[in-house]
Amino acid sequence: MENRQTFSLVTVTALYMAVKLFEPKKKACLELGVLARLGRGVFVEHDIIFMERFMLHVLEWRLQTPTAMSFVRYLMSLLPAESLANVDDCETVMELARFQTELAVQDSRLFTTPASVLALAALQNALKAQVGGSLLPKELQESLFR
Repeated sequence: MENRQTFSLVTVTALYMAVKLFEPKKKACLELGVLARLGRGVFVEHDIIFMERFMLHVLEWRLQTPTAMSFVRYLMSLLPAESLANVDDCETVMELARFQTELAVQDSRLFTTPASVLALAALQNALKAQVGGSLLPKELQESLFR
C-alpha cells in the first residue's frame, strides 16, 4: 500500500514541477492545496514540497534546459508596454515566433545555436512581420545581430 502512496506523491510532485518549469507564470495557477487534494488525504502540501526537494536532489538539479520558446516568452516580457502599443496582436507575434523556433529545431545547421539566440532571431522576425519594423533599440540590434 505504501508504494502506491509514494507513487501518487511522486506523480503529483512531477506534475507540479512540470507546471512550474514549463507554463508561463501568468497561466500557471496550479496551487499546492489543489494538488494535495488530489492525494485524497494520503499526502499534504508539505509532503509535495519535501518530495520536490528530494527529486531535485536525486536529479542533481538536471532539469530541462530552457527552450527557445521560454526565451521568447521572457524576451516579450522585457519589452516595454509602450513599445508593444503598435502591435495589434501579441498572440500573433508569439505564434509567429513559435513557428520559427520549431522550424529552427528541424534545421541541422542550427543544432549548436543557443536557444536564446534562436529566440531572439525568431522574436525579431515576428515583430518585423507584425509591425513592419523592429521594437528593439537600434544599438541592441547591431550588437546582437553581427
